[in-house]
Amino acid sequence: MKEAIEKRNVSHNILREVRQAVRLKAKSLGDQSKQIYAQEFIRTIFETFIGNYKHTYSVADELTETIGDKIKHLPFDLAVYTISTSYTTLLPSNYRSRLGIFYTPPVLVKRILDVIEDKIDGSLMEQKIIDPSCGGGAFLVPILHRILRNHNLDHDEIQYFLTYNLRGIDKDPFGAWLTEQFLEYLLGMYFPEHTFNLEGIIACQDSLGIDAKQFETFDLVIGNPPYGKVSLSDSVRKKWKKSIYGHANYYGLFSHLGTKLLKEDGIMAYVMPASFLGGKYFKNLRYLFLNTCPPLAADFVKQRDGVFPDVLQEVSLMYFKKNAVPRPDIDVNFIDACKLEELQITPGGTYLISSTDDAPWIIPRNIDQLAALVGLDRLTLRLKDLGYKVSTGPLVWNRHKDQLSKRKGRHSTLIVWAESISPKNNGVFKHRCEGRNHLPYYTSIKSNDPNLVHQPCILIQRTTSIEQERRLVLGIMDRDFLAKYPKGVAVENHLNMVIPIKGRTPLVRLTTIAYLLNTKIIDNVFRCINGSTAVSSFELSSIPFPDLNSMIALDHLIKAEQFAKANQLIERLYL
Repeated sequence: MKEAIEKRNVSHNILREVRQAVRLKAKSLGDQSKQIYAQEFIRTIFETFIGNYKHTYSVADELTETIGDKIKHLPFDLAVYTISTSYTTLLPSNYRSRLGIFYTPPVLVKRILDVIEDKIDGSLMEQKIIDPSCGGGAFLVPILHRILRNHNLDHDEIQYFLTYNLRGIDKDPFGAWLTEQFLEYLLGMYFPEHTFNLEGIIACQDSLGIDAKQFETFDLVIGNPPYGKVSLSDSVRKKWKKSIYGHANYYGLFSHLGTKLLKEDGIMAYVMPASFLGGKYFKNLRYLFLNTCPPLAADFVKQRDGVFPDVLQEVSLMYFKKNAVPRPDIDVNFIDACKLEELQITPGGTYLISSTDDAPWIIPRNIDQLAALVGLDRLTLRLKDLGYKVSTGPLVWNRHKDQLSKRKGRHSTLIVWAESISPKNNGVFKHRCEGRNHLPYYTSIKSNDPNLVHQPCILIQRTTSIEQERRLVLGIMDRDFLAKYPKGVAVENHLNMVIPIKGRTPLVRLTTIAYLLNTKIIDNVFRCINGSTAVSSFELSSIPFPDLNSMIALDHLIKAEQFAKANQLIERLYL
């Protein structure tokens, strides 16, 4: 035990030293030279790592040799990951973002493979497997390593598996090359006297450009697809239209591709942002999953710092099965990836996901949210049922720069900026104008200016992170405040507004909605809907509320300032 801990500490120290050295090197390079440098740098490290250093690259220096020597002391899968992520760290940020390159830590890959082996019939050796975004070999190399380690196979059996059962595709030529090199080196570790034919296993091409109808199908589609929005031509958008609503995202397209590549009863296992579970732009993707490849299980990663250090969204490990029972029960687990070589796994229960076309999948993302989901099935009302809607603040300030000013003029009115809503205010609106480039006044000469708001509303921050104590940061802009500005005020578009629906009389007061949204219970409910830093109007509109009689009772208690009883009622309704 002591020896294992010492080895783990050595690995962590090596990883930290290599990361720091590579980041310092990346900062010293200009973007124009980064991509070529990154490739030669990694080739030099790789040659040092495998003991075949030839001094053939212009970037060879003491740093590359030192890093290569250090990586030799890491376990093989961790060494592969360290070399791969050193490459991505050195890439120009625009190139990395354009291709959406984020490689997966071995500890998460191990978890995914453990879950897959529990769900498939037979062994990994018997599955036809593809990773359509295989750069760096994050999945294919550990899969082969696991097969070599767990099965006493001869050369011909391994060659058969490679030729007929293992495929990888990547758009990045160097990422594809790295995968081939790692596979070749791994095979040499187990069969030093033999060679293998790896031709055709790894293809350097755009996975989204392949014709899935003409492509072979697989028992297992696995990977960490690229992240990020992507612009599509009309013809490409038509090809993937079933999974697209509004903006297209790489991982949504790769998910759609995965469903096409799967055989009947095949498994797809992807590392995905949790945002697809609730975001409006992913409603078609959710519908596609429900009707072709429903989810079996979800693992939510608690510690993304140090695991995916450059990713701002919640990360999930998702498992799907082709043509499984519609509206399935989904098994949820919480993963604490506190260290790169071990996980703490906590079961979170089983949940029935919504079969409504555009409804979010309300699933707990951590232990704290379990209680919030206990009674949600019986809460059927939404804001629209109570007479309210959610809109975005209308003023996009950088489109109206000539109408902003420091001093109040004849036609000026106040601008309400996002800093007027702060977690420090505990649900109270306090007007402020403190942000960079923020000016206090907006000049309006139109009689019906769409940038002006005239009615009381709840203002909610549009961007918060999962690390914040509250995701729902809000305050009421009330009638007394608006009375000071007869023309109305310009609410900036980094705020959401909960306002009465035109032509309808709200069934409960705005203050009651605000009180409920400002509770820890509703904040946890929202966290079960949302998976990104954006607090969208769609997700706010999806928050479940109690039945009308209960809402009216709550309204009376809050109006009478009986807050202790109001809190007890909220707990009884939700928990």
